[in-house]
Amino acid sequence: MEITQITPSLRVTVDYLDDPYYTDIERHISDIGLAIHSIRQARGIGSYKTDTSYTESLDKTIDDQTGGFNWQVEPSEAIKSYLSSYEMPFVIAELKGFSQGEWSEVVIYDVNYVWTVEQLKGVVEDIIPMYQGEVYEVRVEKAKVFYANDGDTITQWVTDENYEQLVEVESLFTLTPEFIKQSYNLEVVPEVEG
Repeated sequence: MEITQITPSLRVTVDYLDDPYYTDIERHISDIGLAIHSIRQARGIGSYKTDTSYTESLDKTIDDQTGGFNWQVEPSEAIKSYLSSYEMPFVIAELKGFSQGEWSEVVIYDVNYVWTVEQLKGVVEDIIPMYQGEVYEVRVEKAKVFYANDGDTITQWVTDENYEQLVEVESLFTLTPEFIKQSYNLEVVPEVEG
């Protein structure tokens, strides 16, 4: 955990979330108005499938062309021609995690015909770190002080609900004073030695 103290009773923390499935890629893709569908994946790795009108037909196309669970088959030209027949923007991407067994091949497509193929490639670049688990949770915490009858105190740090918790997807994210100022409008005052 990385901690930046703002005041004696307020701090900003960053936790690295090392689970490559912490961030729900399927939900993220759906939230931005796109669809994702697994073509194949390593055994034991969950598949992605958004709920769209194309899902059932795409399921059948993928199963017909890849032999169901035969994940050694190359990406099918039939999947490309299926989506191309609708003149739908799409990209096929391979996601690789940190462990050699973590990989998924997916097709990301735009059922609303708003995104370009180049924009979809940018989406792939955004989700690659999510799949790899390079996800950081940033939050503002405040000190909650408990007093004992004998005068002793215990300080517990709790999330300050007045500030939004942020999820950053970035390789080697570092908490900087500029990020804190921009995200939370809080000033980091350098400590004066002396």
